[in-house]
Amino acid sequence: MLIVVFAVWLGWLPYGGFNANLFTTPLLWIQQMLLPTLCWARTGSDLNAANRAALLEVFREPYILTARAKGLQEARVIWAHAMKNSLLPVVTIASLQFGTLIGGTVVTETVFTLPGLGKFVVDAVLRRDYLVVQMGLLVLTVAVMLSNFAADVLYTYLDPRIRYD
Repeated sequence: MLIVVFAVWLGWLPYGGFNANLFTTPLLWIQQMLLPTLCWARTGSDLNAANRAALLEVFREPYILTARAKGLQEARVIWAHAMKNSLLPVVTIASLQFGTLIGGTVVTETVFTLPGLGKFVVDAVLRRDYLVVQMGLLVLTVAVMLSNFAADVLYTYLDPRIRYD
């Protein structure tokens, strides 16, 4: 829909091919990257909403009221007490969205004809180059697995109750 509205109907942005270099033609590069960036940016809005909701929930906890009653500065209450405890759902959503982002990269690179691993895998599928498809999917799968592993490591840092003895 972004291509139809901004490129075809309004004619504001280019929609086919990717032939710009950031250092030689920066304005054209920005124009060509604007629509794919808007597609990817939509997934980040869920993360911001989750962070806000988790932070508002943590502010109602008794230990936040106790920290404020002890006279701690508001910045210290937010960063030392509230933020660390509110990041658990944010880390969960971020690791899940990373997998969605990887899958969306394949589609976005193909639709906007951007050079990248996603387009490379799709082109290999069309050429029936199965070894390249397997390696590309292996790289994408390992990236998602590393994201989930990083989330598990962050859980143990953020919440001491999760640590393994």
